[in-house]
Amino acid sequence: MLTSAVTTDTAAVELLSELIRIPSMAPGVEQGVGDGAVAAAVEAFGRANQAAVERQPVLPGRDNVLLSTRAEPGAAVLLIEAHMDTVALGPMTNGLKPWVDDRGCLHGRGACDTKGSLAAALLALQWAVQHPLPHCRLTVCAAVDEEVGGAGARTMAGADRRIDGVIVGEPTHLELVRAHRGGAAWWLSTVGTAGHTSQPELGDNAIYRMADVLQVLREEYPRVLAAKRHPLTGPSTFAVGRIEAGLSGSLNMIPARCTLYVERRPNPGETVDSLIDEFEGLMDIV
Repeated sequence: MLTSAVTTDTAAVELLSELIRIPSMAPGVEQGVGDGAVAAAVEAFGRANQAAVERQPVLPGRDNVLLSTRAEPGAAVLLIEAHMDTVALGPMTNGLKPWVDDRGCLHGRGACDTKGSLAAALLALQWAVQHPLPHCRLTVCAAVDEEVGGAGARTMAGADRRIDGVIVGEPTHLELVRAHRGGAAWWLSTVGTAGHTSQPELGDNAIYRMADVLQVLREEYPRVLAAKRHPLTGPSTFAVGRIEAGLSGSLNMIPARCTLYVERRPNPGETVDSLIDEFEGLMDIV
């Protein structure tokens, strides 16, 4: 159980398995029950292992859980962060029933992203409590809302507290990663005039207007991004993920609106303002 001492590989597997068995699909996805039950389990683990326990309010009914070792005033602080929520179960009919395959790999919803990291962080915390370093404090942040809005990490990053180093427990194939790309997205709409397919010349097809936008995105945007490489993360990228039009239910109607979803992955150093200026410059070409 989560309150048991974790001293062996077997116990570590049991700890991760216990976390996987607790449903924590993010609110807003199918069967999204939230991460409250995992938060309670993490808090119980911290108290059972004599860690300092803190609840950090993030969203209504959803708190980050912070577990810390005890150290001298002014001690350096190392933070290990891992989120508690997961994506939907989807086709995983046994996603809450962890199992080990013949390679020794543990499977289940969240085993990799990121209950595995959370279990490892709790192991590290337990060891650090048992082997205190007066000049260093270890804090584990079990964060909420990574899969949907990232509110847990933003709350932690914005907190007025000392943090000297951070390890983020995202899966990286066990490679050390010092940087990653961010994310930005736009919904674009073109507006035309509705009409009937029997007389298309009397309408203004919003899909055709969007075709001009797509042409610029496909031909010009890659040229703009080619110069925006980063030594750690490679090129900045974009992708079109969805296009919607003709939603009136009638196939013989000229659509008056077409909507496009564009996602952009910026590199370290790029800002929200620079992304907006860049994108508006592209749209000026249309």
